[in-house]
Amino acid sequence: MEAVILAAGRGARFGSLTSDKPKPLLSVCGRPLLYWSLKSLAKAGISKAYVVVGYQSTLVQQNLGNTPIPVEFIENTEWQKGNLTSLHSAREHVTGDFILIMSDHLFDPSIIKEIKQFKLEKEAVVAVQKKYQQDSGDVKVLVDNGYAKTNGKKSVGNYIDCGLFKCKKAIFNRAKVCIEKNEFELSNVMNASAYCGALQTMDIGDRLFVDVDTFDDLLSYYVTKYEDIIWK
Repeated sequence: MEAVILAAGRGARFGSLTSDKPKPLLSVCGRPLLYWSLKSLAKAGISKAYVVVGYQSTLVQQNLGNTPIPVEFIENTEWQKGNLTSLHSAREHVTGDFILIMSDHLFDPSIIKEIKQFKLEKEAVVAVQKKYQQDSGDVKVLVDNGYAKTNGKKSVGNYIDCGLFKCKKAIFNRAKVCIEKNEFELSNVMNASAYCGALQTMDIGDRLFVDVDTFDDLLSYYVTKYEDIIWK
């Protein structure tokens, strides 16, 4: 199975830290943040990753180093519009069902292995986690009987979206419709899928998932100790 990694954004909330270094290259345990997504995918048995780049794309391609699985870079010239354009950029590359992951999320690899094996009956499945104190940056998911009813930052939800999906190629058709309506966020297409009853959910329980979204996240315990906790 193949994977698509969305790695085109700047990471503006990091301020000057990403002015001369794209977010996927920020250091976590001595490795680029993007490296850990690739390593987790490799551990889960993913054969190849399409990495969609945009902001300072040349630096990402030149400085990622040796990768745990084969990588093919896809250039997204419209990355500033929103991350749905990055997903759309991969539409001619994937050959079947695929894993979709964000480049700035750290996971216990067992989560990716489980979602890879998940029986996909609809368009997509999203990994979700119970979070009682949600904040404005979280993508909230209203889960009911294994399906998402809504998915978005402004939604009311009982779970959060972990930014990890298994998708059928049909998701690209829905993405195209959203983009034609000037909706450019990944949550737009997933919310549309949820509205149609086509977005399944997979609860990851208390396994490790961290969205490295701010400088404080980068310095947090589970990020600075990620290699020791998961890989040693």
